[in-house]
Amino acid sequence: MCEGFVHRILSKQRTGKDYAELHTWIEGDSKGVGHRAERHHYSTKLRKEIFEKYGAEGVGEWLFHIALDNLNTLSKHEKIHKNKTATVHKFTFNFLSKKGYVDYKTE
Repeated sequence: MCEGFVHRILSKQRTGKDYAELHTWIEGDSKGVGHRAERHHYSTKLRKEIFEKYGAEGVGEWLFHIALDNLNTLSKHEKIHKNKTATVHKFTFNFLSKKGYVDYKTE
């Protein structure tokens, strides 16, 4: 769902900048479970590092990126465990909006 290009498009719409370098850094050199352990969680150390390089707006884009990815992980987790009471998560990327937001609803 949340490949790097989607993050870049949403950043561009939200801020006017695509933050390609930031999103590439967040994803790291490898995909899979391991890369998320390093850069897909909140820590004051990471926040400070990102703030120093990209400013407050960059921190917001980092948080938005990891929020989307973690919601995607939730959906995959529920499918893997065949959770019969799982909530269905529906995302719509609002590319037509100049704000670059994601519409989200559950069923």
